[in-house]
Amino acid sequence: MILLWDLLRLRCPVCRKGTVFTGPYTMNPECPSCGVRFVRENGYFLGAVVFAYVIGVATVIPTIVLLVRYMDADAVALIGIPILQLLVLQPFIYLYSRMAWMYLDRNVNPKTWQ
Repeated sequence: MILLWDLLRLRCPVCRKGTVFTGPYTMNPECPSCGVRFVRENGYFLGAVVFAYVIGVATVIPTIVLLVRYMDADAVALIGIPILQLLVLQPFIYLYSRMAWMYLDRNVNPKTWQ
């Protein structure tokens, strides 16, 4: 549970004290607390795309269900509202998909995070 709390607070997957991001799309090159490198080789965050997809789908499906079931929305609303929702949530999806990927990698391959 503490691990999830640190992920949600965007903390370092190693020491869980330092911040990973300095802005909505800017990542620290290394942890200010323990010095572990966050910036990895090219393509490292490709796995975060899977997390971004899952988070995006998980946020859009309830909206579509509500629009169809309770609001009897037309086709324009069924397409437009989820697109607007994803545009608004995109900064959060970006941050948390990268964090989820780093935490997963840290727990699966702890030796590469020293």
